[in-house]
Amino acid sequence: MLALYAIASTQKELLRYVGLNIPYVQYRNKDPLDNDLAELLQQLPQSTSKIIINDSLEVALKLGAWGVHLGQEDLDKYLSTEILERNIKLGISTHNEAEYERAIKFNPDYVGFGPVFSTETKVLKYPPAGLAKLESMAKLSTVPVFAIGGICRSHTKDIFSTGAAGIAVISELTRLNDEEIKDWMSELQRSS
Repeated sequence: MLALYAIASTQKELLRYVGLNIPYVQYRNKDPLDNDLAELLQQLPQSTSKIIINDSLEVALKLGAWGVHLGQEDLDKYLSTEILERNIKLGISTHNEAEYERAIKFNPDYVGFGPVFSTETKVLKYPPAGLAKLESMAKLSTVPVFAIGGICRSHTKDIFSTGAAGIAVISELTRLNDEEIKDWMSELQRSS
């Protein structure tokens, strides 16, 4: 089974994805944190979604989030002990084996790997890795690997065959309506 990991850039997207019970929902707002985010998180509908805050361990801890997701550059903002002694889940972005080896020293609960495909969401520092490299990373990793970067619903079967644990999605979710997202999650559950 592949898990769906939604990345929300706005509070509206966050509310939508949590309302749909997407298993993992990362809030990735690059603007300064809204003062009312804590209140918003308290008002989220009953959901099985695990809320993850992007880029900020202190904000994730303050808000009582399920986890935090850090990029490679974010790892430099904290003392190793701050990351290792956290009491929430940790995900770390990786783009290659060297970054994976660095990430694993922080005892993450999962790693994101990509970009697997070209993406329209952000300018890429790394070329698309492709499915073969994703499969290699999934076999190498001692923690679950979530594929990210240019992933569409049509990629589901190919990504499942790599051994990845899940797919992190941004643009495709904004193109799909709620029923299509629910159907996709059902497809992912049946992919085992």
